[in-house]
Amino acid sequence: MVGPCARGRDICLFRLGPDRGPWGRQHPYNFKVRHRWGLPGVRCGNCGQTWATFGQEYPAIDLSGLPNERKYRRPKVASPEEYQRLSEGVLRLLPAGAILGPGADFGPLTGKGHGPFGDFAWPESSIPLVKRPAYDRLRDEGITGLVGVPTEISFPARESPSDFLELHVEPFAHLQASAFSSRDIPCPLCGWDRSKAERLIVARSSIPGDRDLFRIWEWPAQVLATERFRDAATALALADISFEEVELAT
Repeated sequence: MVGPCARGRDICLFRLGPDRGPWGRQHPYNFKVRHRWGLPGVRCGNCGQTWATFGQEYPAIDLSGLPNERKYRRPKVASPEEYQRLSEGVLRLLPAGAILGPGADFGPLTGKGHGPFGDFAWPESSIPLVKRPAYDRLRDEGITGLVGVPTEISFPARESPSDFLELHVEPFAHLQASAFSSRDIPCPLCGWDRSKAERLIVARSSIPGDRDLFRIWEWPAQVLATERFRDAATALALADISFEEVELAT
């Protein structure tokens, strides 16, 4: 739902997602897509967990120059040692301080889609796609930090091709400590963390000042937007995007 920020707030953030209201119910669509490259999940003999992190999407990162590039094409589950070797090959391609964990995806989104579509589309709730005209209009409105990566999605011949870009959105914000119902020490071998975040409460001091879209380090599947982004998308009447205000804490 789109509405005014909570009274008295000097800053507001919103969780993005598809339109699940009347528009979304009247315009069903589907995708069968995957990113070109990825890191495997981990099966750990120390803690007994088999796991991966959802929402680590880096479509702008190109792995084609790696000598073992094919090993990233169809990642499966690996041992912590094999995962470590593969992740080290990718780290030098990422911005300093970027989050990287089992299940991270890289490169363009490939596959098939079937519409009808709005200005935005969502193969997964953590993967925002936007049509190029809407992307250009958002940039014209002064939205900062937008990085759109061309997709390689095919559509049925009877449908008009949709020129979608995937938004490359990196993690910058952090959850407030009070968001966690429990904290634990990660597994020393694979990094599995049993800490549980029960609520989406963002630490105000962690909000970046130079971009209008970003993810959360501890919960990268959540894509957050500033009030400026919300207002621009609303003024442009962009279809298939929703905004849910999130809680902030000092």
